[in-house]
Amino acid sequence: MSLRRAGAENGCIAGDEGYDIIIFGDRGHREVIGLEGYGQGRARIIQNVDEADDLPYSSKLGVVVQTTQEIDLYLELLSRLGKKCRELRAFNTICEATDSARTQQSNWLMKSI
Repeated sequence: MSLRRAGAENGCIAGDEGYDIIIFGDRGHREVIGLEGYGQGRARIIQNVDEADDLPYSSKLGVVVQTTQEIDLYLELLSRLGKKCRELRAFNTICEATDSARTQQSNWLMKSI
């Protein structure tokens, strides 16, 4: 199963269980638009971590993430969303290859400095 499909299925599951869906990703990106379509009208796209501060309180939030997002930003988002709800259900669908490549690039840059 592709990560994109897993994200869509997780979004559907959370929506079916009464969660308000948060999609962390780039507005206009095909993957994010596709995920939003699975949200059954309950999905909201957050493009940056600061947008979480403007969300109203929700009893249940389900979170899916665009596969190319950075894990550190996603973890920061989850920390902020935890203050905005009673129950938080998060699905990490960040592509391991993308995350690994970023780590390797960071390590290379640190050695170059």
